[in-house]
Amino acid sequence: MSPGPVQRPTRVIPLRGFGTFQADNAAYPPGTAKAATLEALKVGYRHIDTAYAYGNGQVELEVGEAIRERRIPRDEIFVVTKLHNTFHDPADVETGLDFKSKTRSTHHPLNAPPKIRDTPNTDPS
Repeated sequence: MSPGPVQRPTRVIPLRGFGTFQADNAAYPPGTAKAATLEALKVGYRHIDTAYAYGNGQVELEVGEAIRERRIPRDEIFVVTKLHNTFHDPADVETGLDFKSKTRSTHHPLNAPPKIRDTPNTDPS
């Protein structure tokens, strides 16, 4: 089976997405992620990939600012993020998702979902 877009009854996630992995403020001046995302939205990107780990949340904030500034309707865009490792314990997932929704003001699909169950750490040595 060849890879294809993830489909919902009325929406299709674009196969090509705009990644923001290296747009953090450690490597670039503040505002770089926002400017790049604004340009991506201008040329038609509607699938944006980001994560809290990119610049300690700054990139996610700038992506959100760009989307709000361009006034892209929520049903026309897919912002994909990751649940930070801090929240991968099943007991912490709800807290992590609540944190993301409060600080980012949009709901995101996750492409790094939490673990399903605890597994013991094993040392192969």
